[in-house]
Amino acid sequence: MNKKMTVHMFGNAHLDPVWLWNLRSGVDEALNTCRIACELLDEYPDLIITRGEVWVYKQAKELAPDLFKRMVKHVEKGRLQVVNGWMVQPDCNLPTADSFRKHCELGKKWFRDNLGVDVTVGYNIDSFGHNAMLPAFLNEFGFDSYVFSRPGQHEMDLPFLFSWRSVDGKGMVNALRVSGSYSVANAKQLHEINIRRALATANWDVGHVLVSYGYGDHGGGPTRDQIEWIMEHRDYSEDIEIIFSHPRKFFDAVKSSGVQLPVVQGELHYHAVGCYSVVHMVKQEMRRSEVVTTQAEGLARRFPDLAPPDAGERLNTAWEKVLFNQFHDIMDGSSIEPAYRHVGDELGQAKVLANEIITHVTRRQMLQEPPCEHQRLVMANVSNRRFRGLVTCEPWIRADALQSPLSFTDPDGKPVPFQGIVGRATGNHQEWYLIPADLGPFGKTAIQLRHEEPPAFPSTLKITEDSISNEHLAIRVNNTGIQRIHLGREEEPKDDEQRAKMKKDTGLLGSGGLLIVSFRDLTDAWSHGVTGFSDVCLGTFRQCGPWRVEDRGPLRATLANTFRFDHSVILWRISVDAGEPVVRMRLRMNWQGAHQIVKLVVPVSFKVNERLDGIPGGTLKRPLSTQEYPIQNFTSVTGDEQSVAIVSADCYGGDVQPDGTIRLTMLRCPVYANHGPFEVREGDLFPVTDQGYHEYEIALVVGKRFDQETIDAESHRQTNPVVVSEATLGMPSFHLP
Repeated sequence: MNKKMTVHMFGNAHLDPVWLWNLRSGVDEALNTCRIACELLDEYPDLIITRGEVWVYKQAKELAPDLFKRMVKHVEKGRLQVVNGWMVQPDCNLPTADSFRKHCELGKKWFRDNLGVDVTVGYNIDSFGHNAMLPAFLNEFGFDSYVFSRPGQHEMDLPFLFSWRSVDGKGMVNALRVSGSYSVANAKQLHEINIRRALATANWDVGHVLVSYGYGDHGGGPTRDQIEWIMEHRDYSEDIEIIFSHPRKFFDAVKSSGVQLPVVQGELHYHAVGCYSVVHMVKQEMRRSEVVTTQAEGLARRFPDLAPPDAGERLNTAWEKVLFNQFHDIMDGSSIEPAYRHVGDELGQAKVLANEIITHVTRRQMLQEPPCEHQRLVMANVSNRRFRGLVTCEPWIRADALQSPLSFTDPDGKPVPFQGIVGRATGNHQEWYLIPADLGPFGKTAIQLRHEEPPAFPSTLKITEDSISNEHLAIRVNNTGIQRIHLGREEEPKDDEQRAKMKKDTGLLGSGGLLIVSFRDLTDAWSHGVTGFSDVCLGTFRQCGPWRVEDRGPLRATLANTFRFDHSVILWRISVDAGEPVVRMRLRMNWQGAHQIVKLVVPVSFKVNERLDGIPGGTLKRPLSTQEYPIQNFTSVTGDEQSVAIVSADCYGGDVQPDGTIRLTMLRCPVYANHGPFEVREGDLFPVTDQGYHEYEIALVVGKRFDQETIDAESHRQTNPVVVSEATLGMPSFHLP
């Protein structure tokens, strides 16, 4: 064991650009924090300050060029040390793998181009937990170390210094959980809270420990009394030395010690489990923004001659808007209500920029189609993976032609199955159509629309007023949702006894069937102090009338109904497509409630052997427990010969109870930015989150075995990767409106 310990003091100012204030106030705090840092560095020649995040440096460069020049000089001298290397300190659970890679790619490039430094220390000191693939993302871009503070020791038992390995085993970084607090107000707190705690948990074999100091959240930095206390206590004791330092110097010293650190593999949880679901709108719009920007970037790279000449510049702007709004207090739903108006504007801008590129490329592809006498629907897969499924098309057909026979063919004239469905317009009788497509990555095809009698297309679908089935499954609905899911085609009952037995049989579902339930939730916006949510049921959504058949055809069968709980209403559609082991649900909820959490509850009738969840860039086995976890794309349970997976891009957290019941969180509704111990009193007029309309697309993939391929295909389908355009070049004039 070493007989000496070096305490590496790193001065910092945690800076939330948005939280209990709006963005403009965040810009002010960034500029003031950078100015204060330069003043302190000028005043104290031995001082070193640590500062991360591209966004902060960009404010100085764009708004205060003279200040930025001072910062550059301090960086060049090694006294302003750059960590993080990302756009901001984002939520580290909910963004997609593409977003994490973009943080690394664009952040590191900005620091190389503007400061001449290669950032190698990851730093998300205030993010609310860290996903199990993060070490792999960091390694991919040259990061070898990581600093964080959440979860705290009371939330997850960890060594304070360890090697953190990704769940796939492909990435590993040396990680340090900061002792005490990243924000301390004075020298007394620095000593009693941070230094003493760090020394109590230090690895004396390593001989080095990292300690944070400085006042932050709304910017700030090291205080003069803290700096001078450190200077006065350099020789803390006979065997402990305190130095001005920074995370890079600390991790280099750890490596030089040659000590083998303990290895921790997997996710670092839990902290603030309510943040996986609160302010549903920002999470949903973020996912849509991530997806469409990724699609636009892929198209621009694949078809550079068809993309706008400034596509690169547009994409950079779009990604900057996306990545900034992944800041943990924004994406996690813990900011004040007015902040989210600007967030909506910025994510809208990102989507517009990305969609313009997609429209540009797909329409130029359409214009390259050769002349044809028939109207054509050009289907383009705008993603880098195969798409196979039904595409919703809305061709324009003259009113006088709507009475004529209609059919669709492939480019060779071979008939293609199709099904008319109700369109969105209520002012005319224009139908939309479902057409199957099988498109390779960035592939396209041209479907011809012909006014001729179509052939009959066989179907495996059957639908009644309370059931749907195909060759893979059969479902039965009731007054609270789905009563039964049966694997395989359900035979017609032969007599009343068999019919009664079938009504009691729930198949894969447990007692009560699939339903939507409101539970009491008195926690604050973060859900501080809890690992999961109450099982105190306040009520269940129940049907307002009988189920009705909405779609009946060879490709899709749909039942629809309206459900109500208290003052909230759901329009609930349940569909089964031919040939697929998938139950798809589309829900439009008008929520009017407070201090509740709404969950889609799916009990199962079998003993669960394994739970597997989607996470950014991979999957992760998790325990059956009452703990709420972040979920990306799917959560699943599997038994001996049964498997149920819930797939959705619109829900981001949930739990799987010890008995295997899946409870997918749809929304929760505390007061905006309410942080305990402050208590909201009855009659207070603080705004409540998540009021009004929410839309969800949720699918159940069922079978005898867990089917990752079908789950991935369904998750991909929900991103709407097929874009349809209409080509009329070559049509005789009498076909035109």
